[in-house]
Amino acid sequence: MKDPSKENWDRLRRYGSWMRVLCLNERDPDGKGGGSGEPIIRNNAFNQLSLAFPTDFVCPGLQKLKWLSSHRSLPSLRHFLSPTLAEITIFTTPLVFPFRTPLPAIPVLPGSYLRSLQLTFYPADDETFGNSASITILQCGVFLERLETSAQLSKAAASHLLGLRHLRTLRIRSDLPSEIAIPSFPVLPSLETLVLDNGVGRKWLFFLVAAQDNSTADGGSGTSEAGMATALTKLCCQGGITVDSTFISSLCIFRRLTHIFVESSCSMEGRCTFLLTDDDVTKLADALPNIKSLRLGSPCIANRCQTTVFSLFTLSTRCLKLRSLEIHFNTTNIGHVLGQLFKAPQYQTMRSLPRCPLRYLAVANTPISSRDLPAVVIYLSGIFHGLQGFRGRHRKWIEASREVRLLYNLRSHIAAGTCIVSTISFYPLCQGSW
Repeated sequence: MKDPSKENWDRLRRYGSWMRVLCLNERDPDGKGGGSGEPIIRNNAFNQLSLAFPTDFVCPGLQKLKWLSSHRSLPSLRHFLSPTLAEITIFTTPLVFPFRTPLPAIPVLPGSYLRSLQLTFYPADDETFGNSASITILQCGVFLERLETSAQLSKAAASHLLGLRHLRTLRIRSDLPSEIAIPSFPVLPSLETLVLDNGVGRKWLFFLVAAQDNSTADGGSGTSEAGMATALTKLCCQGGITVDSTFISSLCIFRRLTHIFVESSCSMEGRCTFLLTDDDVTKLADALPNIKSLRLGSPCIANRCQTTVFSLFTLSTRCLKLRSLEIHFNTTNIGHVLGQLFKAPQYQTMRSLPRCPLRYLAVANTPISSRDLPAVVIYLSGIFHGLQGFRGRHRKWIEASREVRLLYNLRSHIAAGTCIVSTISFYPLCQGSW
């Protein structure tokens, strides 16, 4: 390939002054011209760029930059870091990376007016990347609304981001810095979405709860709902989490949560990390009545959990906006347990309570026996009046889904007056009075 001429560089300067959005992908995502993943920006391209633009920005009015590249091109970022940038996304991969070579430092990013900053580095635990990310975050001001980072942050950077008043979305993939002080001010008062990856959820969440309590105790707001508790609606913890009563207690502080996703660390070998009881679920339901999606880890094959179908009944009657549910519940003798539950005197007056609009119950690997199948179909349809099926891998749950769907359709026809059932035993079933 021939080197660009002066005329080519002049044209680039002219077009660059008009550019507002730039996505640079160093490698060919479609495999056109050089095979899948082949470099489409040659080794000397960035060197020539540095000679042509020794001090100037290639795109002086750039507002949004997306940089997808290997580590070798990171120093060339400086030619695109216009002070007008509002959104920056940097994603690096080790595809063309000699691992024994020191990683290049990232140029200082203009953080003062940033609204969105996403920094994904591999390897994420590298000290150079951590320092670069920390320096950038320390520059971020009150305009920042979205922050995602995989780098290990310094204590100063972590403390600074906790004080970002307008941050609405935060995604962290690294551990909480050691010996970080708990702030006395209300933390992240505008945060709506919190995503904690790589199994760091418990540490970060417990720290944020402690910061919440500390700011309230020090008179930060004069209310028990200071900081992020006033705004947080979505929480996601990925990478394997032990779900126990301590973890649930920390969730209950954020009373405006509507979506919770927790990836538990249960294994196919039978190790279960879901340690809740029915009382814990009741506490959660009372604290979060507005929850719409609750996923507390995929139910596993171990079937050793202490939660029963009573937890399902509690969630259905107390969380009336619930539309998505995934939670462990023990299915040992579930048919007998369901029968006893609905025959108990204390539940007779609860039959008329309104129910949540859940249509499909996620059961994943939960085992179920053939003898319990009729009771599961009848009684779980009584717990969730809009139930239309189950999402599970066991073939018995697939059979149960077909039966539940038939029962749902039958009840719908009876409610609409388009179906006459002569069999007396079907009447209480279809009226939802059991």
